[in-house]
Amino acid sequence: AILLAALIYVAMQHFRRPFLLLAILLLATGLFHLWRLSAGLGMADAAVAGWLPAVPAVSGLAFPFPALLPAVDWTTVIATAPTIATVAALSLFAALLNISALEFATGHDLDLDREIRIAGGANVLVAGAGGPPGFTDLTSTLLMHKFGITARGAGLWVAAIEVVGLLFAATIAMTVPTFVAGGLILFYGFDLVKDWLFATRKTYSTREWGVVLAIVVIAVFYSFLVAILAGFL
Repeated sequence: AILLAALIYVAMQHFRRPFLLLAILLLATGLFHLWRLSAGLGMADAAVAGWLPAVPAVSGLAFPFPALLPAVDWTTVIATAPTIATVAALSLFAALLNISALEFATGHDLDLDREIRIAGGANVLVAGAGGPPGFTDLTSTLLMHKFGITARGAGLWVAAIEVVGLLFAATIAMTVPTFVAGGLILFYGFDLVKDWLFATRKTYSTREWGVVLAIVVIAVFYSFLVAILAGFL
């Protein structure tokens, strides 16, 4: 996973091509399965050995809403209303921070009112299907920016691929080696830390950079939501 993350990082630094990352992931996955077949390992054997994730058998789609609506304990929901409000507020702060981060990283001003309205409308639709709250995806957006992908249709392609993932998630997940998924996560993490922790040391004052460092430390040792709240304060 570490070697794959290093390969992705070096390739991304020298060759900025839209499909480069996907090609590396597919190549790594293909080479793994060639090795697996040559070693006489079946998919189940590779999963037992830890090379592939152990994915439970899933058939079809199962949405919790609205089938479980009659079973809701509304007394408990009302009792946890402060927590629900806190999650909504933190999501709003996270959306604001991500939008500001995108402005800083891309050098372009965004329509904050428009972005918040889109995020709010999306959350209303997602909540209606029993989904968790969400906001602007900083990592994917920055990755597309680095690739030079600016077409509006990129978002539609992402949505289409995620629909495919929704229908075939188990099948896809059980074929991707754990080191490929781990390498991708390591690359994302290192790239973000490099851009926002190390690179900003030259542009921020000591006090400002100390805030950035504190956010990172809190996120690592406590939780992301606490880090968002600490950064906001």
